[in-house]
Amino acid sequence: MIWIPIVAALTNAMGLGFEKVALAKKRMPNGLYLSVLFLIIFFITSLMSPFLGAIDHALVFKPKYIILFVTALTLGIMYNYLMSVSIQKEKLHEHEMIMMLSPVLTIVLASLYTPASVDFRVFVAAFVAAVCLLIAKLEKGHFDFSRYSINLVIAVFMMAVESLIINELLKAYSPISLYAFRTGFMFLAYVLIFRPHFNLMSRDNFKLVVGSAVMGSIYMVLRLYGYKDFGIVKTTLFLVASPILVYLISARYFKEKISWKTGFASIVILGCIVYVSFIAPVSH
Repeated sequence: MIWIPIVAALTNAMGLGFEKVALAKKRMPNGLYLSVLFLIIFFITSLMSPFLGAIDHALVFKPKYIILFVTALTLGIMYNYLMSVSIQKEKLHEHEMIMMLSPVLTIVLASLYTPASVDFRVFVAAFVAAVCLLIAKLEKGHFDFSRYSINLVIAVFMMAVESLIINELLKAYSPISLYAFRTGFMFLAYVLIFRPHFNLMSRDNFKLVVGSAVMGSIYMVLRLYGYKDFGIVKTTLFLVASPILVYLISARYFKEKISWKTGFASIVILGCIVYVSFIAPVSH
């Protein structure tokens, strides 16, 4: 079912557009946005759980899988907040350029996870991608990294680590059940951390969050099925389409001007993703 990661790329780009409008244009508080977002996603995935939410009870209560789940949950809570702040403060195409490092970093970590199959070319491609990002951020002799960009780089690393953990958790959970449990706990965490005032959300903002939640649910569930059916590397390759669509959205709908350095760096990073995906020996 090759359509799974392709549709995931499309829905990821569309969801990011909804999120940009809600956080940047409508200026929704991050805590309120994240709380409502993950509540809706939890509701959507919970409806599907009775049909697709299989769980291996012999594994999920083992200490190893409990620790992995808590670790993935903690990483998800932190990086989703950092990403929401970046989307709110940074231009969409600059946010996506940094996010494009995630596939390369994920494949690098996946290679390290299986030392017997480490390929030096993977690390060369990762180095080239990192250098391109630095060049794109070079302005008048110094690196123009805002604190939001730095936080997003940290978030990208967290996402890459979480991808490996999720790949392991899929041995005990189906994609639907894992995402339902994950989003339910994330909703509770954000409510406890931010204490959002739900009555402050307007009807228009709620519609935006619903749109983002629907796209996010489809993207994440299909991404997890992609990991399970195709492996991390092949799924990552198909998700390359997502940043291209995000760039089109940023230019068409948000009227953002993309500098030649950013455009060039993005093309090279995309090339690194494709290159690493084809040479990487790790499939799971």
